[in-house]
Amino acid sequence: MSVKLSPQQVATVIKARKILNACGLAADTDVKTICQLAGISRKTGYQWAEKLEQSSDLKQQALRKELEQLRAQHEELKKRFEDVCFENEGRRLAWPPAPLPARRAYRPEGRASGSERKSMRSTNCWLKKKAL
Repeated sequence: MSVKLSPQQVATVIKARKILNACGLAADTDVKTICQLAGISRKTGYQWAEKLEQSSDLKQQALRKELEQLRAQHEELKKRFEDVCFENEGRRLAWPPAPLPARRAYRPEGRASGSERKSMRSTNCWLKKKAL
């Protein structure tokens, strides 16, 4: 017998076998026996199976729709990101980096440069500054 089953079908068959074994039933138990053990008619058993299949189909459709929306949103975000990157690169090329501020020579705290000392002497602040 060469029947090709999907992974989902294989998982369902294995789960059904486990349930049958847990209930003490043989693997080849027919639907009529299963429904009798559950206390329902065969017709009700098939109705339940159909409802379960329909609900799983609805869930799959909802998930597919959500996946499509997420993929569309992802593509939109990728496009916007590329636009912003392009815009930022253009700005970077158009505006050169700001010049660095001039470096100041290291002066120990409390020491003033020659020009600062002259201005302080002229205003008689040199002694006041040194006393602080």
